[in-house]
Amino acid sequence: MVQATTLPDCLTLSGDILHVEGCSVPALAERFGTPLNVVSESQLRQNARRIRAAFETAWAGPVRVLVAIKANNSLALRSLLSQEGFGCDTFGPAELRAALAGGTAPELVSLNGSFKDRELLAQAIEAGVRITIDSAPELSLCEEEARRLGKVAKVRLRIRLWLPHLMFTSEARGDGIPMGIGFQIAKYGVPSNEVVALGRDAIASQYLELSGIHFHSGRHTTDPGAWEAIAQGYAAELVRLSEAWDGYVPQEVDVGGGLPSSTDPVGRRAPEMRDRPAPPSIERYAEAIASTLRRSLERAGLDVSATVFEIEPGRSVYGSAAVHVARVLNVKHSTDPFEYRWIGLDTTQLFLGSTVIERAYYPILVANKASQAAVWTVDLVGRTCLIDRIIPGAVVPEVEVGDTVAFVGTGAYDEALSANFNGLPRPATVLVHDDDAEIIRRAETIDDVFARDIIPTRLTAPAAFG
Repeated sequence: MVQATTLPDCLTLSGDILHVEGCSVPALAERFGTPLNVVSESQLRQNARRIRAAFETAWAGPVRVLVAIKANNSLALRSLLSQEGFGCDTFGPAELRAALAGGTAPELVSLNGSFKDRELLAQAIEAGVRITIDSAPELSLCEEEARRLGKVAKVRLRIRLWLPHLMFTSEARGDGIPMGIGFQIAKYGVPSNEVVALGRDAIASQYLELSGIHFHSGRHTTDPGAWEAIAQGYAAELVRLSEAWDGYVPQEVDVGGGLPSSTDPVGRRAPEMRDRPAPPSIERYAEAIASTLRRSLERAGLDVSATVFEIEPGRSVYGSAAVHVARVLNVKHSTDPFEYRWIGLDTTQLFLGSTVIERAYYPILVANKASQAAVWTVDLVGRTCLIDRIIPGAVVPEVEVGDTVAFVGTGAYDEALSANFNGLPRPATVLVHDDDAEIIRRAETIDDVFARDIIPTRLTAPAAFG
């Protein structure tokens, strides 16, 4: 269970009933069916605005917030953020199309990705979005396409930082690799030995404009001290590159994403992480990243007063803005050879993919018994033939078939990662605005799940046996 004091602002309790803004969660489950993703419009706007304000204060200069669409690719939510003036971090052709379809201004779009082909680069150049270069061959392709189109492509180099003193391990991955090493062995970014030459090539080209430098840490720790060390290492590399490129000053520096959401489920599936303190405020992260970077660059004599600071948050914008709602289908209680309880839900771990990919452990509430005493320890399990332990060791009130369970803080990555194992159709998403709710992504049908399948005619004819 989760205490009311830790709930996102969009969630309130009225007696036993959990509400998202002015909507009863059990009533939403009855109206739209379950499983169901429920997003709070007010929370999403509030999260994004607060991040922008925090980094504008910490950088004391121009700031762009490019919300990572990979965290949640709903076109309605992207349109909401575009309405607020936020840019978009995209990875690959589908996300680029989604960002533009969602009304994002092209100059506020960053095209990232490790393996961009000629067609995608041409699309980006034609649209006028900025391209984050990941390798030397990619820069060559980009220049060729810009020349063919008679345009100048605005590019940034994605760099790797060598930070051997950062010996902590990732809370998300759990593979034991120190992050100082992890930044170097991950597939992303230009190899460090190629960066200087690649930058010179970009600067010299009449078809390329080297607008800035990009580095992305990702969600590995909640410790602001680690972020300060990353910002210091980033500043040192920017100074080195400026000297190598005859005093080059970037128009923009992009620090990527990786900020935790306020509900912060990442890594908590490990029992030793279950009671980890809540993460610091977004203002504390802004100070650790933007202020540290700015001060470090100023001390080194690099004037960045006109440089745009960019950040690409995903989970910290979307995460706390949503709940995933499921209905209880079954209750099992074993007493032999030891006592154990399972609550079977009509959802699955595969609709909550962060529990698999990022070892997430979500706070939960029984939405129609939210104020009742928690007396059972149970495994909340899903309906696939996998082990499907969505939340092991949850502490809940006495639950019965038909009750509604809400997983808190599921707005980032879960819907984007959801899968059709066992042929399960993926759930609908509704957007709540005050006391109203509307579908922004319909539920799949079984026909949808198999709509891509084609059976060759020869396999539909009766088999011939001779």
